[in-house]
Amino acid sequence: MFSIPLSIALFLSRPVYAQEQSSAVPPQATCITPQGEKIASYQNGTHGIVGDSNNFVGRDDVYSLGEAGALQCFCATDGSGVETIWWSSFPQDRVDELTASGWIFVPNGSLWGLAAKPYLAKNTRYLCSSDITGGVGGSSTTNQSGQILGASTLAATGGKGVLLTLMFGSFSLLMFGLLLKFRFTKN
Repeated sequence: MFSIPLSIALFLSRPVYAQEQSSAVPPQATCITPQGEKIASYQNGTHGIVGDSNNFVGRDDVYSLGEAGALQCFCATDGSGVETIWWSSFPQDRVDELTASGWIFVPNGSLWGLAAKPYLAKNTRYLCSSDITGGVGGSSTTNQSGQILGASTLAATGGKGVLLTLMFGSFSLLMFGLLLKFRFTKN
């Protein structure tokens, strides 16, 4: 009897499957836990950040994200970092929409040491960890407007629906158990 609400809750929850990266969605990568093949690494020096005309001093690592693009992880000598997603497989018909939402259009990636094709780039600030080799890693990530990322990323994985379903199922079982207890203790 107790398993009926739980079975219904589990039946109604939807599974989350890993899917291949679509070209309509930007690559999901972070300098906190970089993945992909490292295609460039500069221990120390002066570097440029797309969309910012200043020069930056520090370490710069670039990781290939396959056909989707690249991830650039810059860590300044003061511990601040800039993570740049270089998206190469973006939908051409959405360039105006994406640039209006903060992406930077780069007509030729070869000027930045990438393949000679167009890219969309987006910078995100993060704190570099000094205890990890090269300063890649960190305790928090923020976008340019200061919004802390993480909660929205977790919610986007689909785990929120399963969590809410389990919470509802647990509450239902608790109420059903209390109802049975009061019903049998009165007699």
